[in-house]
Amino acid sequence: MNLENASAIPEELSKWERVALTRWGKYVSEVERRVVLKAHQIVADPGILLDYGCGEGRWSRLLCDYGWRALCLDIDEVALSKCVRRNPAAQCLLVDRRNTHLPWEDGYLKMILCIEVCGVLESEWFPHEAARVLADDGLVVGVFFNRQSWRGGYRHVVDRLRHTAGFYQRDFRTWKKAFENVGFRFLHAQGICWLPFHRESNSSLVPVLTNMEERLGLRSLPSFSPWVIFVAQRTTPSTGMNDIQR
Repeated sequence: MNLENASAIPEELSKWERVALTRWGKYVSEVERRVVLKAHQIVADPGILLDYGCGEGRWSRLLCDYGWRALCLDIDEVALSKCVRRNPAAQCLLVDRRNTHLPWEDGYLKMILCIEVCGVLESEWFPHEAARVLADDGLVVGVFFNRQSWRGGYRHVVDRLRHTAGFYQRDFRTWKKAFENVGFRFLHAQGICWLPFHRESNSSLVPVLTNMEERLGLRSLPSFSPWVIFVAQRTTPSTGMNDIQR
């Protein structure tokens, strides 16, 4: 559905759109873009995708250009209004921060995107709901914030001292096992954001050091990476075996 006030929302860039234009933001976005397209290539025929935490809708737009039909959910009305304008054929729904349900029937979706959405992948409800609404061999593409990393460990301590939930709530290895137990196998997992740049960094060192990150093989260590971008496929618990392809 279109939001009633979508046309009234101004077009100036949001904070996260501005972040995506920095050198660090471009590095993160490019890795995410490649993995989203990898997932698209795995699926034989485009179908219906859910972009959970869609923001302004850039990943929905990317896949819609390849023939996907998008369902977009977000808690931010301004961001969702931009998504409506950028994806006029998409069904865009505003949801509450406390949402614990995907409002579609079993087996309805071919893909779920959950990219940089704090607290959703890590929740108890999301894996079960994802397994329910995905068709056989359907995919989840997500970014997991890994507590078992130098950045995650540091931020977790700081967040506890500040009494906030924070981004780094669980470690990847334990969470991955729980995800496999509800019927997923991991086709791809790549570690990123090893370097000590802040989210809005525009340092000239970013391209050089992120290239070193790749050359040193750090991206092939998802269990210890601060961020893990992955593709997981819905299967059955009996065949949900580890099948990471790096």
